[in-house]
Amino acid sequence: MVVFCFALIILIISAPSSYSQREMEYLGRGLVGIVKNDREVFLSWRLLGTDPQTVAFNLYRSTDSKPLVKLNKIPITDSTCFTDTNVNLSSANCYFVRPLLNGCELEPCTPFCIKSNPPALPYISIRLQTPDGYSPNDGSVGDLDGDGEYEIVIHQVGRGRDNSQNGFTTAPIFEAYKLDGT
Repeated sequence: MVVFCFALIILIISAPSSYSQREMEYLGRGLVGIVKNDREVFLSWRLLGTDPQTVAFNLYRSTDSKPLVKLNKIPITDSTCFTDTNVNLSSANCYFVRPLLNGCELEPCTPFCIKSNPPALPYISIRLQTPDGYSPNDGSVGDLDGDGEYEIVIHQVGRGRDNSQNGFTTAPIFEAYKLDGT
């Protein structure tokens, strides 16, 4: 009887937590763009865990603060990426995505901006502020300031030694960067 009561108490205590909703971090759309060549930019954004199955997207570009240009003819429903095939990269361009629910556009995401005359690279280049005597060693991502956008955390190492050896080592440095390099 004691074992049965103990098992019943454990079941009652653990039941609410097993039915509770999964905790998720607050994240924005995370729109990013990669310059493919002198006329094309590949854009990608995040589908949120809270988005309904019927969500669609409209993608916009602003060039040198000129009026917005909608890039898709019909709402984007089957992906979270798009290639802008007619962009003037000799000017600065900013992109943003607006989700559509039941035909109504919602608030735009944080814009992703590309400076004029960018190099075509298969990655986003961020200038690191590496102190003298140090070098980048490892990196990870996370939303450090709670704004819904990931920052990159870089582990900088200086003069390191194996623990079995005598000698001085330098303290590790951890730095965080936003995707714009700040």
